[in-house]
Amino acid sequence: MVLLRVCLGCLLCLGTSVTAVDQIMQIERLTEQSIDQRKIEFAKAQEKNKVTRTIAKASSYLLAGAASLGIGYLLCKGDEPSQLSSMLGSEADFRKRLTELENLVKGPSFGSSGWFKSMAYNFMLSPTCIMTLVEQVARLGHVITHKIFYVPTLCWYVNGSTRLGIIANKMVENGITQKVLLPGALAKELEHNAKTLDDMSHAELKLGDMAYHQNRIISNLNSVVQDMTCLIAFMYYQTGIQSLSSPYKLEISDRARYLFNYTNSMIKSMESALQSLSQDQASRQLTLPIIKGFFAELEQVLISFTRIEQEN
Repeated sequence: MVLLRVCLGCLLCLGTSVTAVDQIMQIERLTEQSIDQRKIEFAKAQEKNKVTRTIAKASSYLLAGAASLGIGYLLCKGDEPSQLSSMLGSEADFRKRLTELENLVKGPSFGSSGWFKSMAYNFMLSPTCIMTLVEQVARLGHVITHKIFYVPTLCWYVNGSTRLGIIANKMVENGITQKVLLPGALAKELEHNAKTLDDMSHAELKLGDMAYHQNRIISNLNSVVQDMTCLIAFMYYQTGIQSLSSPYKLEISDRARYLFNYTNSMIKSMESALQSLSQDQASRQLTLPIIKGFFAELEQVLISFTRIEQEN
């Protein structure tokens, strides 16, 4: 009976190890083909946006011209001659108009269809309703404008199209500001899961807890690979800008290639670290330094990239 339990335990450990290896193999890699595909897709999107911007500008010019013509017409139009006598007409017409005016002053009776129409009309013309409508239209216009009219910089792309973090200005010593990469939810979750795995001692390590944090790291790293694929494709797209000089294009290309190699190297190191979880405490490789090192290096490269954009 004891021998049977030992055998079952060995089989369970072997099955867990195989499952862990299969999960680790799910971590994706950056490939040249995926980056080239993303670069083509981004170039097509930019060409489409150029057409949209042209149409939007032409429409705004037409609307402005039509508004100018309308205002000019109203200003140049002379006052119509007074037709008070024709408006008054006969005595019967005058009494009818007076009755209508009295009804207008009194207003419709409460609960009638006219009363509801009057309430709706007054609400639509109220300052609160008008200001709310103007505010919503302004917000919609702001969103549409930013989606159409923008400068495709690295900050614009990282902040709006990736989950890697936010490039922002940070106040440092002597009142000087510098750009930094603020970690996003993806980086924070990766660091949390990695720290939890590293803090677990071999005696306290539970297979269920280990599998959860390991799966979260794998899933989030796959998201990092997807974002890095798009980011590197964007960097390569920037090398095609005509205004950039050849030395700057070479610098951008070098940074894109470095991030490509560094990301795949980081994934390989993380696979080794995850595979060492089943080993004794002294032989295990820590996962948190790998995550922190990756985002620190990513920040350095991105900030240097923004410097190139500012110098051009």
